[in-house]
Amino acid sequence: MDQDQALAWLDQMRWAGLDADAASDVAADAEGRQCLEHLLQHPVPWRGAQATTITVVDLLGLAQIPGTSGDDARKALGTRAIKVDRERGLCIGGRCPVFAGTRWANRNHLDRLLELPGANRLANREHFSGIGNDRGVAVPAWEL
Repeated sequence: MDQDQALAWLDQMRWAGLDADAASDVAADAEGRQCLEHLLQHPVPWRGAQATTITVVDLLGLAQIPGTSGDDARKALGTRAIKVDRERGLCIGGRCPVFAGTRWANRNHLDRLLELPGANRLANREHFSGIGNDRGVAVPAWEL
């Protein structure tokens, strides 16, 4: 189906499109989702059985394992201003280096992530191992 056929079909269905508020909400959610996907798919150097890279989402899985691998994963996340909290979900600091050089650099990722359902600002400065205390956002686990 080409563009003209698609537009003709929409006319036939009497679809008027989204109103301005709904279109704005859809665009904001899409931007927040893209920002979160960028974070989760970011490659991280990792030394397991052999030197390789894994994604942040893989590190989040490893961080749930008790013992050395989990400890190492939590440290690797902490140096990127990321940590998992059982109650709040995924906590992401404002100095998260994963967003350097992107359109979400300079703490802009915080506003985008806040557009996700259930996300909220951290009430206090959070401690991230490797970078210290920072303000940030919590994204609920169901958004991951």
